[in-house]
Amino acid sequence: MKSNKGFTMVELIAVITILALIALITVPTVNKVIDNSKRKAYDKQVDTIVKAAKTMMAQDGSVYMTKIADDFYIVDVNTLVINGYIEEVINPITEESMGDSCVFIDDVTGEGNFEYEFSLECERNDYAYPLTG
Repeated sequence: MKSNKGFTMVELIAVITILALIALITVPTVNKVIDNSKRKAYDKQVDTIVKAAKTMMAQDGSVYMTKIADDFYIVDVNTLVINGYIEEVINPITEESMGDSCVFIDDVTGEGNFEYEFSLECERNDYAYPLTG
């Protein structure tokens, strides 16, 4: 008598098809979850950088910042790192340093009510911040 100790080709194809369908459903979902978590981590990094710039402005005024115009300053992330306001920041999306990024600080009212704007590029309104380093 012949022993039937294996799976038939149809059974193997059925299992492979089911596994492929499961992969088609789960892989995009997992990728979306990863992308969302990287975006949230990026937003938290930006918040941390802006808070460090606020702390620098509160403690040292504009000592380490570049004055662009009356009541308008810019500080790059490397300056925040060098002066101990923040540790080196890595962009979770690109996995590169955010050291060349900047925070623009504008006293809109002229009364010390500063607005802070983060930018990956140190350019704004035809002004390019000359990064040193």
